[in-house]
Amino acid sequence: MNRAGFGFPSDRRAIPIGLAAFINALGTGVFYPFAVVFFSRQLHISLGRVGVGLGIGAAIALVAVAGAGRLVNLVGGRNIVVITVFVRCLARLSLIFVDSFGLFVCTVVADVACMRIGQMGEQAIAVGLGGAEQRGSWLALSRTAFNAGMGCGALLSGIAVALSGDSGVPLLLINAAGFALAGVLYLRVRGISGSETGRPPAGIPILADRLFVWICVINAVQWLLLMGVELALPAYLQGSTHAPLWTTSVLFAINTAMITLLQLPVSRRLRSFSRPDVIAVGCLLLAVSFALLIPIRHLGDGPLLAVLILMIVVFTAGEMLCFVELTAMVTQLAPEGKLGSYLATNQVALGISNVVAPMLLLAVLEFDHTLLWGALCGVSLVTGALMLRMRRALRPRLVVELART
Repeated sequence: MNRAGFGFPSDRRAIPIGLAAFINALGTGVFYPFAVVFFSRQLHISLGRVGVGLGIGAAIALVAVAGAGRLVNLVGGRNIVVITVFVRCLARLSLIFVDSFGLFVCTVVADVACMRIGQMGEQAIAVGLGGAEQRGSWLALSRTAFNAGMGCGALLSGIAVALSGDSGVPLLLINAAGFALAGVLYLRVRGISGSETGRPPAGIPILADRLFVWICVINAVQWLLLMGVELALPAYLQGSTHAPLWTTSVLFAINTAMITLLQLPVSRRLRSFSRPDVIAVGCLLLAVSFALLIPIRHLGDGPLLAVLILMIVVFTAGEMLCFVELTAMVTQLAPEGKLGSYLATNQVALGISNVVAPMLLLAVLEFDHTLLWGALCGVSLVTGALMLRMRRALRPRLVVELART
């Protein structure tokens, strides 16, 4: 098979790195669907209190993420990924013995912080190995491996639960083993660092880089839109429509399959196009997908399922155009010596969105579902228009990056 033609990076290290990312996500996919229930049973607390603990832990973890940028520069992306996956392995194993709410929150802080810092390390590796030419391919490989691993893990979790009964310990052990194996695989790949040597330039403070700040805001908004499908759509389908219970699983399966099979070749085809233009088109597709959700409550069974399938196909197409390209743009805007700090700032923005999204989306959904889908549609259009407006200002920064590489 022509790996380059499919969209794989041409570097021979793409396969072991992609395999490590897949195994990393596979273990998480096994445990993730049953995590909240496990926490509730392990600590003998309500699901609501588990949610509070997860939210508090995620918010505290942002402090660690904000200060990790220079560490990525000094230690290197590969070493950061290895450290974080081994810490997450220990955090998962410790959950077997955690018996208090305070220790649970501490474990969540360690896990969430390492997850986000590890993502920064993976992005630094993509920059170090891909340069400007193949950066999108490396980021697409990372996203493809993550989605494939999470999807396969979710399927395996059902088998694991059937074999282990109500105990969640085997799922935790599988998750921890996945982290450990991924760390070993990363260690065995030679010649990757993803670090930037030398002292960071004085330059302007990151938050004074208005273009970059706007890109971080747009990235956080895109994450909010993604959460609209992952969190609000299942709740809406189960509570306000007559869609069968298996509908959500089918929609997520379509989303996972499309990203796994198409993200790499799509990203390869997009190399010759302007990133702001690609993101604007992706935002338009996201807006169309949310608009399709507005009338579904009044549709019959057949049309309802057809519209939902069309919606998830259009949404996934927009997702593939937006998320990898936005991440690549974040790495392009970072000056030499400041990549880690720029990645950390972007991760903090995503983390804030991740904390706010569940409360905001579900509150609006409970108030008025039409308002929610209409608002998400409008936000998508505004985001796309903003990208087009920023296109001229972004062009010099992106061209400089290409020339430097």
